[in-house]
Amino acid sequence: TQTDGAALRLESMDNNLKNTTWGRDDFTIYNDIFKQPVDQTVRKYVQFYKHGRVGHSLFQPEIGIGDVNTPHLDQQTVNMKFIVDTKSASLAMQLANTMSDPMQVLEMDGVENVVKTIEWAIYYGDADLTTGQKGDGLEFDGLQKLIDKNNHIDLNGGELTPQVLNAAAIKIGKGFGTATDAYMPIGIKADFINQHLGAQRIVLPGQTGGMTTGLDIDRFLSARGNIQLHGSTIMDLDNKLDLDNPDIDDHAPLAPTFTATAVTGQNGKFHDKDVVDKQGNVLLPKEVGANLVYRVTASGQHGDSLPSDPQTVTVANPTDGVKLVISQQALNRSIPDYVTVYRQSLIEGDEEFYLVARIAGSEIQADGTIEFVDTNLRIPGTGDVFVGQINPLMISLLTFAPLAKLDLARVTTASQFAILWYGALAVYYPRRFVQIHNVMYNSPEGNLGFNNNI
Repeated sequence: TQTDGAALRLESMDNNLKNTTWGRDDFTIYNDIFKQPVDQTVRKYVQFYKHGRVGHSLFQPEIGIGDVNTPHLDQQTVNMKFIVDTKSASLAMQLANTMSDPMQVLEMDGVENVVKTIEWAIYYGDADLTTGQKGDGLEFDGLQKLIDKNNHIDLNGGELTPQVLNAAAIKIGKGFGTATDAYMPIGIKADFINQHLGAQRIVLPGQTGGMTTGLDIDRFLSARGNIQLHGSTIMDLDNKLDLDNPDIDDHAPLAPTFTATAVTGQNGKFHDKDVVDKQGNVLLPKEVGANLVYRVTASGQHGDSLPSDPQTVTVANPTDGVKLVISQQALNRSIPDYVTVYRQSLIEGDEEFYLVARIAGSEIQADGTIEFVDTNLRIPGTGDVFVGQINPLMISLLTFAPLAKLDLARVTTASQFAILWYGALAVYYPRRFVQIHNVMYNSPEGNLGFNNNI
C-alpha cells in the first residue's frame, strides 16, 4: 500500500505475540488436583462404602453371639483415555524470518489445548458418548457423572447463596468429608460477591490520594469446612454454541436436521413465572408461553458439525416437554459419536445458545433418528458450581502418559508432532462432592441500569 518515496519505508513488527484468548493463567481445578501416575490402561480400586450392622442387633445376652456381620465393599474400574493434539509446520515456515518461532507457538498452543480439554473433562466428561457400548467412548467420566446421585442440588435458576453453600457442605459432611473448594464461572462468583456488598464495605486509601472500594470473597466458612471459592473464565466456554468463529474440520459430520414439538405430561420443570431477586428484578424470564429456540450439532472424532437451522417451539404448561427428533444426513461417512442440543437464553441481553444435553450415537433408532425430550433440567443462561474435598485421597487425575511432545514421521516438507496426555479422573469418594445445577449468573445488564450495547 506504500508507493513512490513511501515504498522505501521499512515496516516495524512487534516481536511480542499478543494472546487475546484464554491461557495457562485461566486453569483452576487442573492445577489443584493431584496427578497420580499409573502403569496400566485399566486402573482398579476398592471402595469400602458401608459398615456392617450397628445398634441394637449387636447387643447380646450374657451367653450368646449374634449373626455374622459383614462390611460392604465394591471394586471400581477406571479406563484410561487418550488426548492428542496434532500440529504441523512447513519447512518454509521454519526457514522464514518470523517474529516468533512457529514451532514454539505450535507447542504452546498444543499444550494449552490439551490442558484445557482435561480441565473441561474433569467437570463434564462422559464416557458413554459413543455408538458402541456404554463406557467405551473417547472421553473419560467427569464429576458431573461420578458424583453421587444424591449429591446434586438444582437451584432451578436461583442464586448462589450462603444457604446453598451450607447445603452442599452438609451433603459432603453426611458423606463423612469436609468441603475445601468450590469451582464456578466468574459470573456466578460475582453474583455471590454482589450479595455481600451492602453488608461489608471496604474503603482503603489509594496511592493517588483517592479511595479504593470493593469486595472480593475468596473463602466461605461453611458448617462443614472452610471453602475456597474459585472463579473460572473457561469452565463453561464449551457449553455455549460458537456461531461467530466455528472451527469446522473437513471430515467432521454434516449438520443434522431436526423437528421440535411441544408434548404434554412429561414432568417438565418449565417456569410459568419469572424468577426475580429481592429487589424484584427479573433474573430469569418464564419459559411457558415464550419462544424457545433450539439448534443441534453432531460430533465425532474429527470435531463438531455446523449447527442446524434453528427451530422455535412454545410450551403451554410447566409440566410439558419439547420433543426433538434428530436426523443425520445420508452423506455422513459414519454415525456421529453424539449429538448436542442447544437452546437460546431468554435472559435480556443474552442471545447465546447454551448446551442442554448431549445424546450418545448409541441411542439411534431403527429409522436413523435420535429422540430427546427437553424438560428444562438444564436452563440456558445458568451455570454449575462444583463443591468438594480436593485431596489426593479423595480425587486424583490418573496419569498413564504425562503431558509430552511426540515427533511424528516426516512424509512431506512439513514437520509434524503431537502433544499428548493419557489418563482419566478417579473420584474415590463420590459422596464428598456436590454439583449445584442451574445457578444464576451475575445480574443481567438490563437489571443494572445501563445498556451494554452503547
